[in-house]
Amino acid sequence: GLAIKDFWQVDDRTIVFVADPTFGNIINFNIGSLIDLDIPQSFWSRVAGKYGNMFYWKEKGEDASIEGAVMAISRCLREPTGASNCSEVF
Repeated sequence: GLAIKDFWQVDDRTIVFVADPTFGNIINFNIGSLIDLDIPQSFWSRVAGKYGNMFYWKEKGEDASIEGAVMAISRCLREPTGASNCSEVF
């Protein structure tokens, strides 16, 4: 909410990563509008689907799910911007 936005100084270039095991998919993202221009929405869905699904995090652990997602995001952010930017999730 607004309290988090003000406290963490969330802006249009911010990625808020939420990991909550109370739901089936442990991983969720709130993406700033400028990030959304550089990285396709499908990337975030694929990261959440791969590392956040219940089968993955129950088998490998919550920590591994979070670490895998962070590494995928890190790789994506280092890729040059272009048509195939962040097209794969490793």
